[in-house]
Amino acid sequence: MRTFIRGLFLMMISLGLFASNENCSSHSNQKIEFREFEKVLSVLQGMSESKVAHTGDITKKSMILLKKKINRKIAEAKGGPVKINILLNSLGGEIYWSYDMLKFIKKLNRDPKIVINTEVRNSCESSCTILFTGGKNRYASRGARFGFHKPTLHSAPFHNMTKGEIENMFRKIWVLSVRDVDPKVAIYLNKNEYFKYQQMKYLGASSLLTGYVTEVR
Repeated sequence: MRTFIRGLFLMMISLGLFASNENCSSHSNQKIEFREFEKVLSVLQGMSESKVAHTGDITKKSMILLKKKINRKIAEAKGGPVKINILLNSLGGEIYWSYDMLKFIKKLNRDPKIVINTEVRNSCESSCTILFTGGKNRYASRGARFGFHKPTLHSAPFHNMTKGEIENMFRKIWVLSVRDVDPKVAIYLNKNEYFKYQQMKYLGASSLLTGYVTEVR
């Protein structure tokens, strides 16, 4: 609820519903403000909420399927506003397909009629923690956990890069994805060497409420 109110407040500011000009206190301007406020409410009330799920490994095939699920929900809205919560439960997979999915979600979230959120109820590990950052709102249950470790290339090197160079590139992508939503957590993960070792290290949802997780529910 706090996230909803904060989002509504920001939308009202963007529409100019709050102003410091004394003239805005006039009765006529108040009428205009309330009409704009009602428009915001009508959009929010008309926004259908859908859920899609991804469970299992992150691969090219599974991410193509997830994109199809999302596109189907958007098509069902028939041009109207739509909110989609992606429920994630994954031990990770291929970082490049996770990052490709991240870019897809962020592009959709630039459309004012589309809101794509991410949500974890159980576990989100490895490259899943990259995909999670794509949500406009990022929800987690109180018992959810997020796992980080050293990125590893499982396929053959490509584009004349060595295995070590590609893994370093993956690490940078991972850190930047986290930093984009929560610089504090990105610094913590680096400082405590979460990306240095193969062994998975976990953080609970409540400890990530500095921005990586926007709401525990």
